[in-house]
Amino acid sequence: MVQIPVADEFLTLDQVHPVAQVGNKAHNLGRLCVAGLPVPAGFVAAYDALPPDTSLAAIAANIAGPMVVRSSASAEDANTGNAPGLFLSIRDIDHAGLGEAMARVRASAQRAADYPIAGPVRMAVIVQRQVSGIGGTLYTRTSDDMAFAEARLGDGSHAVASIDRDSGACEADATFPVDVSALLELGERCEQALQRDSLDIEWVHDGAKLWVVQARPLLNAEIQPLVPMKLFAFTQGDDQTWRWDAEHNPTPLSLAQQGLVEHVDAARVAPFVMRIVAGHLYYASSGNQVAPFESAEEVRHCLASMEQQLAPVTSVADAVAAYERFYRIYATCSPRLRKTPARLLEPYPRNRLRDALRRVAPLWDVASAPYGEDVIGEDDLVARYLANPAERDDLYFGRAQQMVRVRLLALADELEFIDPHDIFWVPLADVLAWETSGAKPDPVQLAAVARRNRETAAVQSRWRMPLSVKAGEPIDANNRQHGVWRGYGTGGRVTATVATPATISEAPAGSALVAATVTPQMVVLARHAACIVSEYGGALGHAVAMAAELDIPCVVGCRGASTHLRDGHRILVDGARGLVVRLTR
Repeated sequence: MVQIPVADEFLTLDQVHPVAQVGNKAHNLGRLCVAGLPVPAGFVAAYDALPPDTSLAAIAANIAGPMVVRSSASAEDANTGNAPGLFLSIRDIDHAGLGEAMARVRASAQRAADYPIAGPVRMAVIVQRQVSGIGGTLYTRTSDDMAFAEARLGDGSHAVASIDRDSGACEADATFPVDVSALLELGERCEQALQRDSLDIEWVHDGAKLWVVQARPLLNAEIQPLVPMKLFAFTQGDDQTWRWDAEHNPTPLSLAQQGLVEHVDAARVAPFVMRIVAGHLYYASSGNQVAPFESAEEVRHCLASMEQQLAPVTSVADAVAAYERFYRIYATCSPRLRKTPARLLEPYPRNRLRDALRRVAPLWDVASAPYGEDVIGEDDLVARYLANPAERDDLYFGRAQQMVRVRLLALADELEFIDPHDIFWVPLADVLAWETSGAKPDPVQLAAVARRNRETAAVQSRWRMPLSVKAGEPIDANNRQHGVWRGYGTGGRVTATVATPATISEAPAGSALVAATVTPQMVVLARHAACIVSEYGGALGHAVAMAAELDIPCVVGCRGASTHLRDGHRILVDGARGLVVRLTR
């Protein structure tokens, strides 16, 4: 590092200064410099230092070319949080504009008011020689002992590389601009200098040399506590594997939906058994293989039988009874339909598709509101997907769900609930008893019960649920990583801005739809998306089929993605590799 003579008001970056004086970012750069790492020359104005213009001009004269002015706040790059992108950095600063740029960076400390930071924020300011070239990020070690590198190319595109830290195996895009092994070696030296097992490093290659411009802790995503396994005591003593139905129900079910599940399971109308664990649906299959339908007439009879059970009803009791009859047919027909050759299947009638869409909801819970009028008109992509015979059974299921929902809301009005939607958060058995007896419960007490049950579901939603359980033990691992997810993918590669199911209808076309799960009805939301990322699902699931129809990339099985990817984040989605990478920190 080039030695820069400084005035008393400044501190050099080639020495280690206390965090309490210069912040973690400047402190880390000093440690890297002392260890001989390539860090651009510069200095730091410590907390609260207000050097005179004459001193600033004198020291700036020792830095040739443009400069970069960066924050080093007390809230940045710490073990408890990085506050990424919160404070200001300014590039391409000349000597005349240096004082103003430093003042702007120091003033960006005020942004902490919008960030969950305890106590006041103090701001030191770093000034360095600006290194021009190709830059990027290196995650030196993710949770599965992989290193991941991303390079920002001059045309606005990105190139990626991954390295197995154990075997050394490397996979990199042909366009990756630097020697990956040299980049990893640089990262390992930074780990040694900062005594960290994993780092988030910003690097620049000037055409001849690699430079480190920032190194901070690679903070693992918050680990959800595992659900108390004693709740799975019922799995002891049998040889069944219980699976979480996360693809359709990634969040705790409402009490109304739980009641439907329990009612159907008690009636033994399905070739599997179901249990509710901490609000989440688990099932164990009978293991019997199903055969496809052998004729178009068999298919038509099955669909007509389901349709017959969806006739209008006038009470909750009638709706639940019809739901049970429907489920008896659906549970048998659905797996057979998905194995039946396409030549035997007929598409859903186009003239009835819009009406069917109006009555289905994004999630498989009667508490989930249907799309209603907020659906497509003559969108060929959507119509072609939902008319796909392999997905047709789910349209029927959505209609059965809404048949129960409509009657529940009607009863809530009759019983004068303060909020009609509270009826989804009281036990279904109580609802049926009120309807039968004509009793009218106290609306205030009902509101309190519903509120407590919603609060319970909120707690349950924070638990980490095992995907599979056998003999009381989880038999799957949580695959969440820091900013990198690997799952099953299909399609090409894109970079896009994240939108959620709640925001994608207002997001620009070409956004990335990131969801906990993707149901067939979400095609209404996905039709203008650039790609789909889902926490749950498999190679033959709804998300993959939908993406193939829409001709966009898709990666499923990315646990934690919908929690840790937020609106506005930029991500890279590589369907061929089953890879999702957060580019925005």
